[in-house]
Amino acid sequence: MKFVFLIVLLLTFLTVYVTSRTLNVSIVARVEVNTPTGIKTGSSLMRLTYKRPSFPGFFPSYLNNVRRGLQGEAIAVEVSPGRYLFALLGEGGYYTEPDAWLGAVFYPPVISVNRDAGYKRWIGELKRTKTAFPVPERAYPPFVVFSDMNDFTSIQVLEPDDIAAFFGSGTSIKSLTIETTSGAPVFGKVEKLLPWLTTEVVTRLCPPTYQTTGPHCGSISHGDFLMRDF
Repeated sequence: MKFVFLIVLLLTFLTVYVTSRTLNVSIVARVEVNTPTGIKTGSSLMRLTYKRPSFPGFFPSYLNNVRRGLQGEAIAVEVSPGRYLFALLGEGGYYTEPDAWLGAVFYPPVISVNRDAGYKRWIGELKRTKTAFPVPERAYPPFVVFSDMNDFTSIQVLEPDDIAAFFGSGTSIKSLTIETTSGAPVFGKVEKLLPWLTTEVVTRLCPPTYQTTGPHCGSISHGDFLMRDF
């Protein structure tokens, strides 16, 4: 009986310890677009998760990396009635992902000194920062639009400085800002705007066959619009 109690106690300790190695920070990412009728805004509340190695030093260095995860959805801006601009969650390379937005705005030098303790200190500093900061243009995510939002094959990728090609003269990206906040990630808007995200198995924006003729098939994926689990 005592042995069973010790096993339960040990498992409880390990569970608490491993959980304590997980760090979370919630952010609001906001895109502002200049239009002839004024500034249009869209935002998304996301949660970034950093899982530090449970037993640093006991395993080879490549197993001691901090794992990064994201929960949230793309930013949707209604630039004109019924016409939306989406700022994706990734696919432009690591330096355009939400985790990199934090790094671009709040450069974490402590991490290069001690990756394990550095992340804990960095996240603590982030949570105490309650100001919205602009993300530099070099870290902008891919921006996409749909000629028909019911048809994922109508997707178009737009350069940040050329959204007027789709929305018309007088439209431009004003800013992308991030601000730390509290609360759980918010879902629903993007799924409502893009019904095929939940009604079809679309993993790589390819036609529902084994063809690879769809635009951006194999490059932009479901996860660039919606990330629920990590």
